[in-house]
Amino acid sequence: MSSDILMQADNISKAYQIYAKPHHRFLQCLCAGKKRFYEEFWALHNMSMTLKRGESVGIIGCNGSGKSTLLQLLAGVLQPTSGTITRNARIAALLELGNGFHPDYTGRENIVLAASLQGITDAELKKHMDEIIDFAAIGDFVDRPLKTYSSGMVLRLAFAVSTLLLPEILIIDEALAVGDCFFQAKCYSHLHKLLEKGVALLFVSHSQAVVTSLCNRCLLLHHGDLLLDTDPATAFDMYMELNAASAGQGSAAAPIRKAAPEAGAEEDENKLQTVSRSQAPFSSRVVNRISSSVAEFTDCMMLVDGKEVLQPRPGRNCTIRAVIKVHETLKSTEIGCVISTIEGVQLFALNSYFNGDNIPELTPGIWVADFTFKVDLRPGTYFKVDLGMRSPIQGEYADKAFNALVFEVAPDPDSFLPLLFSVPNKIEFTKAGEL
Repeated sequence: MSSDILMQADNISKAYQIYAKPHHRFLQCLCAGKKRFYEEFWALHNMSMTLKRGESVGIIGCNGSGKSTLLQLLAGVLQPTSGTITRNARIAALLELGNGFHPDYTGRENIVLAASLQGITDAELKKHMDEIIDFAAIGDFVDRPLKTYSSGMVLRLAFAVSTLLLPEILIIDEALAVGDCFFQAKCYSHLHKLLEKGVALLFVSHSQAVVTSLCNRCLLLHHGDLLLDTDPATAFDMYMELNAASAGQGSAAAPIRKAAPEAGAEEDENKLQTVSRSQAPFSSRVVNRISSSVAEFTDCMMLVDGKEVLQPRPGRNCTIRAVIKVHETLKSTEIGCVISTIEGVQLFALNSYFNGDNIPELTPGIWVADFTFKVDLRPGTYFKVDLGMRSPIQGEYADKAFNALVFEVAPDPDSFLPLLFSVPNKIEFTKAGEL
């Protein structure tokens, strides 16, 4: 195994024995395998994956898809029914609150216990003990029995022990959802620092924003099968498809108008522009697609004052134009677009359904949908647009095109925006009284 590969799983499967009644387990022992008193439930089927140094891999899927079983197998808590797992690194796993802790031991004693289970020497632990206690921030409770802790305090201690002893692989199974928002922010900031140091991360979460922010790969599990091993944005879109959930939230005007089918790059100024004059062909821009036969996106462009641009200026109203070829009459349609960072962090969505816009009956032909919004995005930054169209409303996708448009907000020395985007706001300053 390559020195860059810290863990490798080859065709691993896991089956559980499900007994209808407690005494069937005893009968199974007596019959010595001649008769079966249980049913087999296969939580994972022939899954293979590798984890390299410095990689951060998100794991998503519906409840019961096998996420927790996979993490327990990779952490060594469970053994696979078939297949092999090769580990070449020190692993810290945050799977369940208090896992590996003793309820009668104090927090300090549990730190020593957890460190010994990870193979940490006393000398090494001594270097990190004060750092762990400071990060956990549980005060005098560090010298009280664990059974007196709240779930949030157990999480604080477990996270501090798991991460501050510098493992080579860190495995986290949704445990951070228990902590308060301030401690969660502290944890995520620390995870980013660990990733910069080359720690590999396996992370289960249902939060797209968190997975996209932390992970450069994403595994999508469904009924024990590995459906996708891809980028987080693509994996989450398929995950939402499996859950029949909405792809985005937000609102914007999205008027749909009929365009001349023959319109093209040579069209005159009085006709709607339906082919980009500044970008590569649409088919070469789209990186992934979910499509049916009733309609399809054929182009996407950005307009300012009716003219195509690739670099809208901050503070200007701009229009994202989606061009659709409709093959069959659609009486109920929903259309939207999602604006994301180039890394795939979704910022906001423009959606006809959530905005309450009424889309006319779409007859066969070429149509355009215009999404207009103010460019309150950070200058000098690239953003991407994904397009989606459902028929009927909130039903199956007629078409969804990922990476339909990439644009850069033009640098502007007169516009300062420290973060990715701004929202309308007002700040008031009032003196409340004398000292």
